[in-house]
Amino acid sequence: LDSKIARQSGFKSNKVQLIESEACSHRLFVCLDPKIKEDTIKHLELRTEDIFVCLDSAITDQAKMRLADICRLDII
Repeated sequence: LDSKIARQSGFKSNKVQLIESEACSHRLFVCLDPKIKEDTIKHLELRTEDIFVCLDSAITDQAKMRLADICRLDII
């Protein structure tokens, strides 16, 4: 209930939202754009406990594997 949602302005190609709460150690990154650009993936500063949510059709299988190695990837 105390989560803060903020659009991350550092991404020029995609709209990335950051949802975080002081009650949780992980952060939630959400991008529901139809296509996620490679530069967006490269500039995500994800920690292993963070969660990244995106559309299945938005990223390649290779990008999915790379992101899954870095964080918890949730595909919708």
